[in-house]
Amino acid sequence: MVDQEWDSAFLRELTQDSASASEQLRSTPDSQIARRGYVRSTFGMVEGITNYLKTLALRAGERNRALFTAAETALLREESYAINAKGEAYVQPRFIKIEDNLVFALRMYLRGTPTSLELERDGPGWKAFKDAIAIRNRVTHPRSLEDLLLTDPEVDSIRRADRWFHFTVISNLLEAAFRTGELAGENADA
Repeated sequence: MVDQEWDSAFLRELTQDSASASEQLRSTPDSQIARRGYVRSTFGMVEGITNYLKTLALRAGERNRALFTAAETALLREESYAINAKGEAYVQPRFIKIEDNLVFALRMYLRGTPTSLELERDGPGWKAFKDAIAIRNRVTHPRSLEDLLLTDPEVDSIRRADRWFHFTVISNLLEAAFRTGELAGENADA
């Protein structure tokens, strides 16, 4: 059963976290804690929405088994397979880079909808997004005090990436989701 109420609450919480962190940063622009919080909440939203798109794609794949290849289904689940020394198959979690995961999740989700969206990956928004990923990785996995410090240009880059994500990804996906009934509950499984 598709839980539309949970879906809406999840998306709302992700976007509200990011918006709250952005507001806190606006009110205390020199706070390194606020800057790091903004980076973390922004990418929490990006990764959460990316995972949500993959979940929606998997739901569509359950309704239409021909929609995805076995490889695509495994990647939607972030799985790969291996064989142990006893000759037994097992599932291995698969790490996918944020930017590749987002592009893949969008392609797979949109495959089951009447909407088409191709991410522009040579424009300033994508560049800001890629720059922001590097900043996020440094702040999330620090190796020194300097790794924790965010400069004004880095904060601006995160803001540009956040705006790009909202404009390019969220607004278009909401349109697609309402068209297909995913958020309105029209196509929900009983």
